[in-house]
Amino acid sequence: MEYKNYNKRPNKKNYMGYVTRWNKRGYGFVRCYDDGETYYCSKKVINDEPYLVPGSIVNFQIGHGVDRDGEPMSYAYNLLMVEEWEPTEKKQKK
Repeated sequence: MEYKNYNKRPNKKNYMGYVTRWNKRGYGFVRCYDDGETYYCSKKVINDEPYLVPGSIVNFQIGHGVDRDGEPMSYAYNLLMVEEWEPTEKKQKK
């Protein structure tokens, strides 16, 4: 009888990207540096962050599933914020 070790999961590749949009309801989109694609993400998959700021750099993994209509989709999960974007102040004209 062959036993499978369910505790060992295959290593998933980590990707880097930035947050393109985020709303108050807790979901938004992340653009990947590697392939240029934009992936959906929600507050349920963010590690240790209550929200994301557009422009912030994140590390994430890509998952595959189906949407509400049964169509295949890809999404970002296990998001970790690497660097939070801080807007720079504009110089005032005199």
